[in-house]
Amino acid sequence: MDNFPCTQCGLCCTKVNLGKWLDPEFTKDSSPIMKFIISKFPYQLTDDGACEMLKDGLCSVYDDRPLLCNIKLGAKLLDIDEHFFYMLHVLNCNKLIDAAGLGEEYYVSPHEF
Repeated sequence: MDNFPCTQCGLCCTKVNLGKWLDPEFTKDSSPIMKFIISKFPYQLTDDGACEMLKDGLCSVYDDRPLLCNIKLGAKLLDIDEHFFYMLHVLNCNKLIDAAGLGEEYYVSPHEF
């Protein structure tokens, strides 16, 4: 499967999404493997809650991004069908985009992979 068709809205790297995954209260009931994946996140959040590696709306370490941010590798580690996992992320991305009031040009299309 090709790379996830990211539209570079940057929302996954902000407090709206990443912040909740790094919140121990939110993840207290997560599986041990998910807790492991989260524990390996190497970066800090900025004062506004975004990942410190988010620069001008883009990930500055994308080619070497952490496990938590790697959908393809995450599917393998969680033993989830890759296409199914991609589809879950498409739905979640588009929900974040709607909630943020971004335009449809940021929607992730499930037909791109």
